[in-house]
Amino acid sequence: DDNDLFRIVGDELRAGRFDFSSDDDGTQYYVRVRGRGTESGESGESMLIFTLIGDKEPSQFTFVGPLTDDESSGIDPENEYSHAISGGGAETVNGVDFELLNSNTTPDNVFWEVSSIKNQLDNNNGGWDVGSSGVTGPGLLDLLGSFTFNNDGGVGSNQTFTLSGLDPGGTYEARLYMRKWDNSTQRQQLVEFTSDDKTDSITFSEDHPEIEPIEMQFRDQAWYMSYTYTAGADGELLIKFTVTDDNTQGAPGSFHMYGLTNHIVQSSEDDDNDGLPDAWEEKYGVDDPEADEDNDGLSNADEFESRTHPKKADTDEDGLNDGTEITETETNPLKADSDDDGLIDSIETNTGTFVSNNDTGTDPNNKDTDGDNFSDGYEIDAGSNPNDTEDLPQLPGDFSMAFLTDDESSGIDLENEYTHAISGGGAENVNGVEFELLNSDTTPDNFDWEVSSIKNQIDNNNGGWNVGASGVTGEGLQALLGSFTFNNNGSPGSNQTFTLSGLTPGQTYETRLYTRKWDNSTARTQELTFTAGDQDSNSIIFSEDHPELPPLSLPDREVGWYLGYTYTADGSGSLSIRCDVLASPEGVQGDPGSYHMYGLTNQVSSAPVALQITEVIYDPEAPQVAITFNSRPGATYAVDFSTNLQSSEDDGGWAELDDGVISEGKQTTYVDDFFVGNEKTIFYRVRQIE
Repeated sequence: DDNDLFRIVGDELRAGRFDFSSDDDGTQYYVRVRGRGTESGESGESMLIFTLIGDKEPSQFTFVGPLTDDESSGIDPENEYSHAISGGGAETVNGVDFELLNSNTTPDNVFWEVSSIKNQLDNNNGGWDVGSSGVTGPGLLDLLGSFTFNNDGGVGSNQTFTLSGLDPGGTYEARLYMRKWDNSTQRQQLVEFTSDDKTDSITFSEDHPEIEPIEMQFRDQAWYMSYTYTAGADGELLIKFTVTDDNTQGAPGSFHMYGLTNHIVQSSEDDDNDGLPDAWEEKYGVDDPEADEDNDGLSNADEFESRTHPKKADTDEDGLNDGTEITETETNPLKADSDDDGLIDSIETNTGTFVSNNDTGTDPNNKDTDGDNFSDGYEIDAGSNPNDTEDLPQLPGDFSMAFLTDDESSGIDLENEYTHAISGGGAENVNGVEFELLNSDTTPDNFDWEVSSIKNQIDNNNGGWNVGASGVTGEGLQALLGSFTFNNNGSPGSNQTFTLSGLTPGQTYETRLYTRKWDNSTARTQELTFTAGDQDSNSIIFSEDHPELPPLSLPDREVGWYLGYTYTADGSGSLSIRCDVLASPEGVQGDPGSYHMYGLTNQVSSAPVALQITEVIYDPEAPQVAITFNSRPGATYAVDFSTNLQSSEDDGGWAELDDGVISEGKQTTYVDDFFVGNEKTIFYRVRQIE
């Protein structure tokens, strides 16, 4: 009697979802389907008998598969979708357009949060045997060919997708479309769906659909997982994936999000027909759609429409009330930083004039107000004016840079304690230091390389680099800079990540990336983000093929150079370096392009930030003075003294006390027990002599 439960597709009658559950094994259910042709007038009926076997508990989750043609997906333009999202690449299935989700692009009413670093792969089937999967639909093949993921696939790592803008009290069905990635991984996940105060969870192995609870017949078959729920008053659904592990074959791994849909099954109830769903009114204790409970300039009806809190004037706590954000600044009242530039909306006053860090004058809806390809937050941190295209940021803290000439200028030295020395594209040797090969087939120990497209490399190819004009004369450096790895996709938004592991927690390191120009026709502008474990990230933006521009400001475009980054490893013992391709800035000649990794070293830092005396301790009983200063391992220092700092005949009264003080490491202590007992006043200075 309920035709809404059925639909005709071609010459097939298809049914919706039914719940057949009972405490008793063997219970039978009878479903009678009657139909009459609208043109022929003929009628008929069928009787379906379902017998319950087994003792599984009823579940909120359903696994449907195997998927074959596009129709088998259940994706249908007749459904009313709140969300249709494709991880890694924008796709279309059965006329339904899926919005792109990746590390740089997030659809409206979607939030993606990861415990490590966001990443994606486009058009990459990995170890999935498409031929034996049975998937033939072109839309499904595209949808299952790209995905997003969390860089950290270790046990305990997690990611959360939040769907917002839902109808409070409405019933929805969320579907996740999946397939195997590789035979070497299990990719087991604990998945928690939370709507309002209710959480349902299930554990399954994404790369093992042939086992419970998915139970496909073959491992290469594709499927979708369905979850039906009622949206709470906040109109949100949270889907959290946490990597788990058991005896299932294969290594752990983060969840791959290929495709997600969310469509409404039944609209919410509104008993008083005032436009406010009953569930929303009950949640917030409001009733009158025209009232303004929090005096933010928005009526309750406006608050429901914008999904803001009707009893909280500033829902996102960014310093602007909700009414101001909607009617004046046109910012997002649900997001403290509407344009994701690192500055909350209230300090971006949009005057065009920088006054202070709390009145930046920038546009709260434009990540890069002055269009110089540096985000407003990045410029504030770097000390440049985010409203002035001509004022470009200089090298930020924790970064260093030097240009290269002979091999010695590289600082590559057998005396350094290296954890990693890696050459992209070809194994090389500089100053006796052996660089391990990295390419698409070979990865050194304690190192990982992930790309958003396809790994590639070039060996012994200088491209458009003028070696003769570069000043690079060292044979080792020329070899190191002659080969490189890269990501095949060099368009804006593409990325690659290098991850160093096996580091000692608490140890300070310096990573160096050795670089040069590839070609005159490219800008190769990158944002490099360095993240040591769970610590805050530091980033730098530069054009790899334009080192003469800020923030590098090297003397010539052809020079070779290295970028250094100093950090301290945390308990994870890891450092990730993510390289995001940016569009070429205005005024910078050349097309975008992926980052070229020529050479990378990671060494125990030898670095005091500056040569300075850090402590002086006087022992009157000895008598002696102990002088402690920052030092560099392997260096030799001289200690001078003066009694008055006034003599012009001998450099301000300075005389050499000892010119053979050998470094003791990062700090060195020198003890003077000769002059100190004979003078009332004495001054010391330290010089590095070799």
